[in-house]
Amino acid sequence: MADRVGEQLGNYRLLKLIGRGGFADVYLGEHVRLGNQAAIKVLQTRLESEDIESFQQEARTIGRLTHPNIVRVFDFAVQDGTPFLAMDYAPNGTLRQRYEKGAQAPLDAIIVYVRQVADALQYAHEQRVVHRDVKPENMLIGRLNDILISDFGIAVVSQSSRYQTSKEMVGTVGYMSPEQIQGHPRPASDQYSLGVVVYEWLCGSRPFSGSVTEVATQHLVVAPPPLRKKVPTLASAVEDVVMTALAKDPDQRFGSMRAFATALENAAHAEPSIYSLSTQVNPPIIPPLPGTPSGPHTPSGPNAPAVWSGPSGGPGSGASVPSGGQESDSTPFAPTIAESLPAGGAWGDAETVRSSQAVGSQPSGGPAPAMSDMYGNPSHPWPYGALPGGPQVDFPPPPPPPPPGARSPGSYFAPAAPVVTAPPPKARRSPVLWIVLALIVLLVGGGSATAYAVLTTPHPFITVTSNATGSALSVPPDTILHISGEKFSGNSTITILLDGARAPGAQLVQSDGKGSFTTEVTITDDWTFNTHTLTAKDAKGYVAQNSASIVVIPQPVLDVHSDYQDGTTPAGSSSTSFTITGRRFAPNSTVTFLLDGGTLPGSQPTLTDARGRVEVTLTVTGDWTLGRHTITAQDDQGHSTQTAAPVEIVRQGEAGTPGPHGAPTDNATFNINVTIHTKNASTGEAETFTMTLDVSNGKVCDNSTDTGEPQHYKQTFSDGTFYNETYVLKCSGTYKAGHLVYTQTTTQDTFDLSDGGLCVGETPRVSIRLVGNFSSTTKISGTFRNDAERITCPRIVTFYLLSSNAQTGTWTGNA
Repeated sequence: MADRVGEQLGNYRLLKLIGRGGFADVYLGEHVRLGNQAAIKVLQTRLESEDIESFQQEARTIGRLTHPNIVRVFDFAVQDGTPFLAMDYAPNGTLRQRYEKGAQAPLDAIIVYVRQVADALQYAHEQRVVHRDVKPENMLIGRLNDILISDFGIAVVSQSSRYQTSKEMVGTVGYMSPEQIQGHPRPASDQYSLGVVVYEWLCGSRPFSGSVTEVATQHLVVAPPPLRKKVPTLASAVEDVVMTALAKDPDQRFGSMRAFATALENAAHAEPSIYSLSTQVNPPIIPPLPGTPSGPHTPSGPNAPAVWSGPSGGPGSGASVPSGGQESDSTPFAPTIAESLPAGGAWGDAETVRSSQAVGSQPSGGPAPAMSDMYGNPSHPWPYGALPGGPQVDFPPPPPPPPPGARSPGSYFAPAAPVVTAPPPKARRSPVLWIVLALIVLLVGGGSATAYAVLTTPHPFITVTSNATGSALSVPPDTILHISGEKFSGNSTITILLDGARAPGAQLVQSDGKGSFTTEVTITDDWTFNTHTLTAKDAKGYVAQNSASIVVIPQPVLDVHSDYQDGTTPAGSSSTSFTITGRRFAPNSTVTFLLDGGTLPGSQPTLTDARGRVEVTLTVTGDWTLGRHTITAQDDQGHSTQTAAPVEIVRQGEAGTPGPHGAPTDNATFNINVTIHTKNASTGEAETFTMTLDVSNGKVCDNSTDTGEPQHYKQTFSDGTFYNETYVLKCSGTYKAGHLVYTQTTTQDTFDLSDGGLCVGETPRVSIRLVGNFSSTTKISGTFRNDAERITCPRIVTFYLLSSNAQTGTWTGNA
């Protein structure tokens, strides 16, 4: 296959080859406009026109899968006959690279992986999608060390004889279920494949090896080699769970992916004297069903008794013989926690069973009892259907509507781990011991209530819901979790626990007299982006026997701060700054900031801290166009801000921003002490005079004279004659963006002479005009001029009023 580095597929330029398989190459790609990185999977085939619609239909199906443990496919296309998909980029490799062929994985790590993979596959099954290619190579490691399942639906193309190479077929067939090899994949097929993966992680090799034909044949007819022969230290309960998932008959496997994961975790955490697949000790005798063969049937597990087979202890005698060889009239253990049990004829398939509700076991060879769904309704045979563009897939019918009180979508009710001790050597002694203990309590405590309190141990559990949909609570911060609990200690203080410690932001709550409570907890930024376990504990130390898995996902938020505002919108002008703070991004990721969807001038990709926070300060330059804009951001894992932050770019001085050179803002109020320099037109001597300008919200005046009211001035000459001048001055000054224009206009000017004469000055005329600009925050300077003053007198008087010429000059001021 030719190297495509440097080519462009759709909107993505291929930067480097990061993986190559038997049917597809994976490149690191970059969006040509946004600069976002993505993994581009290029199939090593050319699709004919009749195949393109099938590929597009399959891609649309997998593109709708939204789950925290499924790689998101956000684009696909066929370019020049070559199909490709754009997906989230996971830079930490795959679980195959972490555990190469022949390597073993720790059991605790396997449980964590299986829990995430199973939850993702169960979600896909609920969306009527079967993966069909579950293997370590398709389990990517996310940035938070979480597991992401990839290549949903790719098997449809890869398994076609036109595109499959023999080398890739070996790798795929090594994980294929018998029914998939026969062309009938179904949801249980993914469980078988995951079972093969767990088998390989536990012992370092897959159950079967050889050529394609040899491996396929072994999957169909050969039992997997016992795990404990390869790993003697492995608990038998763990081996039982893996072998159940690897049952040839899909109906004999676990009822769901999550049931398989729960059973594996229960088996791994069970004590040596506890059998994880059986939880009822000494149940009432259950007679065999009609037609049941009388031969012995021994459940697997360390302490399992032989099944009742007849009255005499031999075949058909009805005696029950525990593993220790001693007779007992108890029946075999009947499981009560069916979530961890297989879905076949031997056990029920209810998702949650109360501790007092037994699920009967079925002796080998007898007719299988009717299965029931999570609501107690009878199950139905699975019809056979086919997904568009792929091989035939078997799906169960949609579940019936839940009865009143059943769990609603968005809730997660984790099953309780079974905790069971072996039966006592003499089961018939147990009632006597309990009666003696009850009598002692009654004598000491003095009443039946005390006896009940001593003999009854709380078995609390919780239910958690939110506004999220799906089986797991995958939620962002600010989500409100609704938590209810039952069977805690009555009238007790309840503490909500997150990963064993008090949940951030959770308040203590009081249970009622029956041990029930309800409360709400808001997810805050103190909850790290990870998978958490939520549970509850009362004041007496009783902890809920189940827990809820809370996956806190990034949902970025931006805040923009400026020292200036236009109403409620942060504003800025040239040389001012915006401070942009972001939170709830993916931790340690690179964030790109965008202005109106394009490049944000002056910004650079910025790295978030370990809690997904980032902060930058950007100075506004001439590249920011005037007007209103929006700022958004996206991290390199594809998490984008849900809401854009508005900003406005204004001219200098507007919206409270400084004018040029730091001049006062347009709406500021301040005084300027002005000194005017000019020359006398007659004598040529320099003249200087001062005045004070008052600036307020863009208006400039000399408030001591520019009042618009008449003012008076008297001039007396040496011979004793005089005149009284009456004049009116008005201003029309403006200030904006550091630029000042001040005009003083004389609108009326008359002279009353002492000899009875009257002179009149020509009006209106500009008596003072100042134009200037700030050169710093306080300094301003400019030019001065005034109009010529012409006075008209009706007759000759003993003294003279002389007209004057226009003048020019300069002025300076300090604000």
